Parts: sequence; C-alpha cells; structure tokens
Amino acid sequence: MCGILGYHFNNDNPSVDVEKRLKLLSHRGPDASGLYRNQNQRIILGHQRLSIIDLSDSANQPFYSSDRRYIMVYNGELYNYRELIKKHALGVRTQSDTEVMLALFIKLGESFVHELNGMFALAIYDSQEDELFLYRDRIGIKPLYYRTGNSGFSFASELPALLSPGEKPAFNEDAVQQFMHLGYIPEPLTIYNGLFKFPAGSWARYKNGTLTITAYWKAEDQITEHTFSNEKRVIDEVHELLTDSVNIRLHADVPFGTFLSGGADSGLISAIAAKLSPEPINTFNVSFEDALFDETSYALQMAELIGSNHFNIKVTRQEVMESFNEGIRLVGEPFADSSIFPTMAVSRFAAQKVKMALSGDGGDELFMGYGMYNWSKRMANPGIWRFRRIIAAMIRRVDSGGKMHAANILDVSENRNLMSHIFSQDQNLFSAREIERITKRAMKDPFSAASVNQMKRKLLPGEAQAFFDLNHYLKDDLLVKVDRASMRYGLEVRVPFLDHRLVALALNIDPALKTKGGESKYIVKKILEQYYPGSLIYRRKYGFSIPLKKWLKQSDELRTSVHMSPDFHKEYEQLLNSYTHKKNSDYLYNRLYVLKCLAAFQ
Repeated sequence: MCGILGYHFNNDNPSVDVEKRLKLLSHRGPDASGLYRNQNQRIILGHQRLSIIDLSDSANQPFYSSDRRYIMVYNGELYNYRELIKKHALGVRTQSDTEVMLALFIKLGESFVHELNGMFALAIYDSQEDELFLYRDRIGIKPLYYRTGNSGFSFASELPALLSPGEKPAFNEDAVQQFMHLGYIPEPLTIYNGLFKFPAGSWARYKNGTLTITAYWKAEDQITEHTFSNEKRVIDEVHELLTDSVNIRLHADVPFGTFLSGGADSGLISAIAAKLSPEPINTFNVSFEDALFDETSYALQMAELIGSNHFNIKVTRQEVMESFNEGIRLVGEPFADSSIFPTMAVSRFAAQKVKMALSGDGGDELFMGYGMYNWSKRMANPGIWRFRRIIAAMIRRVDSGGKMHAANILDVSENRNLMSHIFSQDQNLFSAREIERITKRAMKDPFSAASVNQMKRKLLPGEAQAFFDLNHYLKDDLLVKVDRASMRYGLEVRVPFLDHRLVALALNIDPALKTKGGESKYIVKKILEQYYPGSLIYRRKYGFSIPLKKWLKQSDELRTSVHMSPDFHKEYEQLLNSYTHKKNSDYLYNRLYVLKCLAAFQ
C-alpha cells in the first residue's frame, strides 16, 4: 500500500516542486520514498512505500524492468502473484508482487489486467515508445486522480498532490450539486474543474498529448440471464469463495488484524481469518461515549468465541471535536460521511499494533443489508407510487422528524432518478428540487439508467438499489473513507468481500435468498451460524456511526462562521435556526453537515 504520483509533460518541464508534492503522500507510505526522472525531465514518477510484502529495498519503487525500458509505480496489493509466477513462468528476482505485475504487463501487454486479483492503482512508463499506462482495480478500492492540460498529464493517489501551493481551481458546479444530494462526489467528478477521478475498472494510455481511457471490467457485464436459487449451494459457494478471498488476503510479511465492529460482515471476516490463522488474530473495535447504539459487547463476545486478541478503543467527544477540521478535510474535497471519525480512531490505534487489517466493507451492498432497499420495493408498488405525494403530505402534517425522511422519499417527481433520490432522502440530504432552488441551476443526473436496462436480466427494485450503491456509494464514499482514514496512519486495509470473483457471484444470487423471512443478508447470516450463536446474529442492525449529531449540537462548531456564497449562507442560517429551535428538526443535521463540509473548501 502506497502513494503514487506522476507527470508526463508535453514540452519543457514547468516549475513543479515534485519533492514537496510527494511529501503530501508520505503518510500513505512512510517506509521508503523514490523518484524517477527521464533525461529531459519531461517524465517524472514518484512513490511513497508502505512495506507489506517483501520488505527489502530491492522491492522499492519506482520499479524498473531488467532492461530498464519500463518503469512502474504502484499502490495496492496483488493477491494471486504467486499463482501468476507459476502460470506464466515469470522469471523474477524479488519476492515482490510489484515485479510480477510489471513482468506480466511486459509479457501480455495491456490485457494483463484481466489476470490480476487485487486492489491497485498503477502507472507504467514505456521509455522506448514514450507512452504512459494507467490501471485502476475493478471495484475502485484504491484511489487515483488525474488532470490534463496544455502542459501535459499528471496523476496522484490523492487530490491535494495535484495542486500547486496556493492553487485553488474553480468549483465544479455539477460536483457541488451532487455533493449536496449524496454527501460525496461521484466519479469521475471532483470538486475542482479540470481534475477528475480515474474510473474504476479502467485502463488508459497517454501518448502524444492524448489520453485514451478504456473500461476493462463493468459490474453490469457480470449480470447473467438467470440467478442462483439453490439455497444450500449458494451458501456453500459463498462461504467457500469468501474463505479463499480471506486466505489470499492474509499473506503479508507484517503483523495483521481485523476490524470487528460486532456486526455481521466484520464478524464473519474475523471468524474466517481466525480459523485460517495459525496464531490468534488481533481484532479492533471502537466505541464512543454518549453513543446511542453501542455494539461493543457484541464485538467482545465474538472476539471471545474466535479466540482473538481483542482491543476496544474508547473515544471521547473531546478527541473527536479536536480532530473535527482534520476529518472533514481528510479526503481533499468535500466529504460528509461522519463515520470517517470512528474509522480514523480505530485506524490510528490499530496502526500501533499492526500494519495490515481486514474489513467487512461490501457485505451490505452485495447481500442487501440496508433498510433503504425496502423503500425501493415500496416505491415499485403501483398503489404507493400513485398516491406517494398524498402520503407524504399526511406524514408532514404529523410533523414527526423521525418520519420526515419517509415523506421526503415519497415526494419525488417522475423525471428524477429514483435510486439516487432514495439514497439521498434516506440520508436526510438535499433533494434535487431543493438543490435547484438554492443553486438556481438545473441539476444534471449523472446516473444513467440505460446501463441497468441493457443488462441480460432485469433487476428487481431492491437489486437495482443495491447495484447503485455498489457502483457509487461503496466506491465513492465507503471505500474512500476507509482508504483515507487508514492510510492517514500508514495502515493497509484489505476488503475480502470485494474480491471480483465474489462480486460476480453475489450479483447473480436470487434476491429472495438475500432477504428471506424478513431477514436481510440471509446468506451471510446462515454462514455466520457456523461460527456464532443466534443471539449474536439475529438482532437489530446498527450502523458504524458516532453521536456527532449530539456533540455538534452541544458545541459551537455549527455556529462558527461559514464562508460561502450569499445564497448558500442564507440557506445555512435558516437550517441552523430550525435545527436549533424547532421541535423534531434533528433530521436537518445532515443538510447542515453537508454545507459545513462544503464551506471548509471555500
């Protein structure tokens, strides 16, 4: 796990302090640092290394081919590199997965990426042909940003490394609207004009001043005509594949652990890892004072059953508020998922004990664990759809803040994208109509339903909502949060649920097996029965969250001056007044938090 950056200047090298920009990524790889420059300084590749596999200096990057024609920088892990050495008879001189990737690229060319099982963002420069290649993993676990212009092309693992000191490009107005709607900025947008997220599951060639991006993997292409509906077979296959996924992710030359929140997904990953490991594993859980819901006791019971060395980190309100400004700026652009704070806390502590950890991210999206999927089913009911606005008006008359998100979900016009609307209003964020009122411009819909409609099988409403989350919420929110929060402290996090083989299988499981008998994530829970008693499995689901809503209301943080345009400032003050003084107005908190995060980058 590392940080990478690179430049391919079209002409003379402009004045760029590469060393200073590389230092901005030093937290991602504190173990080693390296730079490659070609003779005329037009090509520069930089790398910050976090050593996980092959800790020797021979595996440092930039990594050169034996003839020094190819130079590579790479962020991530390749889990099947040992198998690839044997399969393709690769001659390697190190124990590094980096060398395997480069050797495979040289042997197979651009299509080598289909052989890879891992998480990665990488760049390879062919010095003979003067062309640069970029690749990002299928699901988008590892980040990659880029920008193009008259001077050339540049890329980096994090957005700030692409900016000159004091540079502040204009905001992308579409990105601002999407952020207000979702709480994150979806690919390929960033908050800044001219800077982009490199698309997941894609590769690119930069040559003669032209960037060409090609998709090599899409989730919609994994959808088959028929689903798997044999319950026993599905349970056995998911369990077997998940076990293999965990097993290949346990290979590391450093101590490791797992994040164990007490929920189903982290509980299953931890149980499988404990079963596979010859030594007791380390498990990490974070809890907060004043928390409305606390799964610490469940995590402790799970840890005792699997025999792990368990660590619970208790975090106070003061600690979170002291890191508040750091947390909301950590991603390098507006980001309103407050669970970044507990992720920072558990990562900071875990990094003192281990250098690699497994997490349970992806289980909810693949096996339909979110309550919002029930809303997709409700909205597909012709009777509810026909009378949705009447029902919404009736709910609003009750003036119940706890039910306001239901009214907002129901109050949708037919020309809005229903999947993004359901997500947005389930999170109590700004609706499209509200955003258009505030910004005084039409809101573009970046989530085309065309790709969903062209699949080999028509997805049921809950499936379609989960598919939306897999492609957007998981990739551009949850995985971003885990990457930044963990890499902030030099900790690598691996995600077994997102092995692309398991993703392909899960996308084609009959949804009647994902939710059965009123139990969401039925398949996951049936596998859990092999490790834990029912009392730890069949209970209410709690999110990985902190009482930030309560803490911010007790502090002056929301009341401090926010610097934004007059229209945004007026909206913020009105929301703050309602939130502070009106009964049943707690649902407005997420809107305030979104604007607060946006203002941090003004």
